[in-house]
Amino acid sequence: MLLKKHKIQEREYQKNIAEVAKKKNTLVILPTGLGKTVIALFVMEHFLRDKKNGKVLFVAPTKPLVMQHRKSILEFLNIDKDDITIVSGEKPKKKRLLDYEKKVVVATPQTIRNDLRNIDINSFSLIVFDEAHRAVGNYAYVSIAKNFRGRILGLTASPGYTEEHIEEVTKNLKIKSVEIRRKEDTDVKKYVQEIGVRWVRVSLPDEMRKIVSLLERFILRVSEEIRKEGIVKKARLNRFDAVMLQKRYSSVVRRNPSRKAFRILFLVAALMKTYHALSLIETQGIRAFQNYIEKMRKKEKKAKSEIMIVNSEEFREILSYLKEEKINKIEHPKVDVLLNTIKERLERDSKSRIIVFAHYRESVVFLEKYLKRKGIKVKRFIGQASKEGIKGLSQKQQKEIIELFKRGKYRVLIATSVGEEGIDIPEVNLVVFYEPVPSDIRTIQRRGRTGRKFRGDVVILITRDTLDERSYYSARHKEKKMGEILTKVKKKIEREAKQKKLFEY
Repeated sequence: MLLKKHKIQEREYQKNIAEVAKKKNTLVILPTGLGKTVIALFVMEHFLRDKKNGKVLFVAPTKPLVMQHRKSILEFLNIDKDDITIVSGEKPKKKRLLDYEKKVVVATPQTIRNDLRNIDINSFSLIVFDEAHRAVGNYAYVSIAKNFRGRILGLTASPGYTEEHIEEVTKNLKIKSVEIRRKEDTDVKKYVQEIGVRWVRVSLPDEMRKIVSLLERFILRVSEEIRKEGIVKKARLNRFDAVMLQKRYSSVVRRNPSRKAFRILFLVAALMKTYHALSLIETQGIRAFQNYIEKMRKKEKKAKSEIMIVNSEEFREILSYLKEEKINKIEHPKVDVLLNTIKERLERDSKSRIIVFAHYRESVVFLEKYLKRKGIKVKRFIGQASKEGIKGLSQKQQKEIIELFKRGKYRVLIATSVGEEGIDIPEVNLVVFYEPVPSDIRTIQRRGRTGRKFRGDVVILITRDTLDERSYYSARHKEKKMGEILTKVKKKIEREAKQKKLFEY
């Protein structure tokens, strides 16, 4: 017996799903924290028992996640350390190719794709694809699955909300069975911890509203300039209109460049940059907005759209207004709400662990400094790349921060999207969305950081009548739609499998 059963709390639904996955290519869709990895271990054990062809490849999108899976495999399977290896691009090619002879290989997909010509991918009897929703477009999962003839197991908490996306994932991974479990399902319900979700709405102060009204005036003026070109009828173009026009006229310029097409593109670029500035003032505050505008103003080589923005009457008025000392002291109302939310939680339970997700790295840095000044044990948690003039964290630094968070040295992590997946962050009591995200996948991943072993809470900060509200409702709609589409796709795959069986018979 390979499984260390005394270490695993066996659940009926995990065993049932694993039985299906042993027999046919399966996509497992299970809420975060309900043991997708345990299902993978059950299936891996089955294939590793085969003394002739018992080899397993486990792929995951990030190096930290790869290391986490290796640790879990060693913890729960009776397997010698020498029989499992991590394959990464950091190793010299000669040494790396020898690693593929091991019983269990855990790797990032990009490395596997790069080595496909030099290895026999079909020497493995099973490939596990973690975060399987990524198996679309040109992502490395697609080429790996295409070249593989053995058993495939895909794991995800959220495969996407469009039928096209979900069908692309199932097609690319050659899926023959979709196993879905929801929190309300009978065999799952007893293992689910309650998650309390609370929405806190704030209103922009009048000082910020003044800047918003000037930005809106500029948007109307640029929209009118585009309308005069005879390509739209709307008096005010929204963000989506601008994106669609940019796609359309980028294509026109490539095929048949003209003065009109170039003019439309520069006007659309001005519109999109202004919408970005608008989202900053509405969701982040004056500080983030001003930094963005200042960077634009100080650029030596400005794009035509940027020249139009900084020379406009509206922006000159905004800059004049921002020179008033009292304006620069105004923080976004979310800042105080966040501080109070954290304080309340820590007063109730001083050992609480809290993650705050913020979209912009600049906001992460500001919030870390602000909360530190207020006496909160807080640390920023960002990606490895340096962005927005802010140096990233190395993998070693990330690991150290997580370890200190586990020990309670820090009670609060302020994280960008890097904290959503692929990092072994411990159970947290409270997750705060500094702003909602329009993605159903990212919303599910963020929320899944709490409520795993015990009750968790989620607080979502929303600025009224802004992009925040649109993002929140967009994610909610997509999540609801995803459930309906999954049921449809599952039935379709089952129907096709039955028809194929009848035809073969």
